[in-house]
Formats: sequence, C-alpha cells, structure tokens
Amino acid sequence: MKPTVVFFATLATVVVLALWRGAPYPLWALLHVVLWYSLRLHFQAGDFAPVEETRDIGRENIAISLYGFASFMLPFLTFATPLFDFAAYSLAPLQLWTGLAVGAFSIWLFWRSHVDLGGNWS
Repeated sequence: MKPTVVFFATLATVVVLALWRGAPYPLWALLHVVLWYSLRLHFQAGDFAPVEETRDIGRENIAISLYGFASFMLPFLTFATPLFDFAAYSLAPLQLWTGLAVGAFSIWLFWRSHVDLGGNWS
C-alpha cells in the first residue's frame, strides 16, 4: 500500500475520532501535524541519492524507530484517544501566539531543509 494512502486514511481516522470524542486539542494543532507529514510525503516521492556505504545500521534503526514513534504515534494517540487529556489546559494568548509562531517557523524550516538538500537524501 502506498504511504500517501496510509497517511490520508490514518489522518481521516484521527480527525473523525478527535471530533467524535470532542478532543480538547484545537484543530490548528492537528493542522501542524498534517502539514509536517504532507511535506515529508511530498519530498519522499522524489529521487534519492544511492546509498554508497551502510554503517551502524542497528543504531540508525533505533533512531528511526524512536523518531517514528515520537512524530507519528504520539500525535495519533493524543488526538484519537483520551490518553493525554489530563495534560490539556487552556492557553493564555501569549502562549497561543508564541506557539503558533514557533510552529509556523518549524514547518518553514523543515520545508527549507528539504528544498536545500534536494535529491541528496539517502
């Protein structure tokens, strides 16, 4: 199955579950996750540089697994289940605007780094 199909099926599931259960998290937080993964999928569709040499594959697999859990499973569990609802609270306006600015900057930086690397991914 294509990664884009899995992504959008999972996204639809998360949105439906979050709205159905009345998740205390605003939809702009979900939008941040969607933008992040949309950029990732867009750049993964391109050409990659061939891998010349493989070193320390065990440590790399652990790092990729931890990244996948932190960037995919934690947001999924946060929006789709009440597991982390105990940590939800209303934001002060300064916190909200600072968070939106930092989030927008992180999306821009992620996009820019992918553009600059171009096809030099392995």
